[in-house]
Amino acid sequence: MSVRIKTLFVRRSNEFWRQIVAVFLAWAAGVKSLESLMGRSGWTLLFAVLLSVLGFAGLRFAWIDERKRSPIAIATPEELVEWNLGWAQEQGKMVVITRDMSWVLSDKLKELLRRKASEGDLVVIARAKTAWLSELEGVGAQIVETGTTPRVRFTVLRFGASDARVLVHRQSKGRVEFREIHSNEFPAFALCMDEVDALVKEVP
Repeated sequence: MSVRIKTLFVRRSNEFWRQIVAVFLAWAAGVKSLESLMGRSGWTLLFAVLLSVLGFAGLRFAWIDERKRSPIAIATPEELVEWNLGWAQEQGKMVVITRDMSWVLSDKLKELLRRKASEGDLVVIARAKTAWLSELEGVGAQIVETGTTPRVRFTVLRFGASDARVLVHRQSKGRVEFREIHSNEFPAFALCMDEVDALVKEVP
């Protein structure tokens, strides 16, 4: 089973639940108003059905939007490997801010990163250069040493493209949580780009 199916969406914001309550109250008020104006006729029933359809459509869109913004929790090493393989195969330049890239656990993922490095599409910003990072540098990756461990570690996929996005991860309760930040999410996306610009004077 794909990790995208097995992953658990672990948060639901207050805004999402407010949307659900608002849609339900609007639906109930609409049905009540129709009864007051038209009585309990066939037209009232028809309009009530239409309001119900619109209401449930609104809930559906709210759920989809919240699902996109919720972090994804991955609990096992196998799921983590599968997830990393998924995004590492994307085309375009990748910028990784990491401590030492110790999360690269599989030979297949290493080969994908070597290929991306050889194509000039891999930039790694790390605390210090390790043997693995030196190997990537040898085949074409740009390695930037900062001397400090980043508080927030993230990857920019398709860096420089109009559809670029940021993949942020953290450890939480024995699981790895991932969250995607898209270019229209201000100011989070812009702050990530500013950090990359500050650490790398020129990303070719």
